[in-house]
Amino acid sequence: KGSEQKVRAELGLEEDTNVISIISQLIERKGHRFLFQAAPKILKEFPKTVFLVLGEGKAEPSLRRLAASLGIGDKVIFTGFRNDVGEILSITTVLVHPATMEGFANCVLQAMAAGVPVVVTAVGGMPEAVRDGINGILIPPRDPNAIADSVIKLLRDPELRCKMGTEGRKIAEHEFNVDTMVEGVL
Repeated sequence: KGSEQKVRAELGLEEDTNVISIISQLIERKGHRFLFQAAPKILKEFPKTVFLVLGEGKAEPSLRRLAASLGIGDKVIFTGFRNDVGEILSITTVLVHPATMEGFANCVLQAMAAGVPVVVTAVGGMPEAVRDGINGILIPPRDPNAIADSVIKLLRDPELRCKMGTEGRKIAEHEFNVDTMVEGVL
């Protein structure tokens, strides 16, 4: 709890602010723009929400311009590279991973292990980890409305968030632990 308060204080976030996090390189195929396009719809229903963008990359200037043009610049926090992803996840309400192409996103597994519900595009290996409606929500790529509707569904229902977070933790611990992964490779 202490580290949560520390991170919230550092980022200037009140205790009851919803935190939607995206953790990835700031490059085109990670789909940040689709989350940003979804943000106004999310903010209309949940104005006390911020979007944490963790990572670095060449798309940052264009993403900052997009956020400003959508009128959400004050709701998007670009943190740059962070060594404290676990602490960030402790304050994250929902992790969104809207990539258009992805092998397998470690940040999604980290969120699951931390008990954070996820909204993830059904690309690459992501459906192996995310069971739609069980530990998160799978959405089609390039679909801001699906992102907004999924995040809103989770923000409306704390019980569902908790259930999905618990299931995500179980899946991460049982199916993606070191022993299971090594056995699969062998």
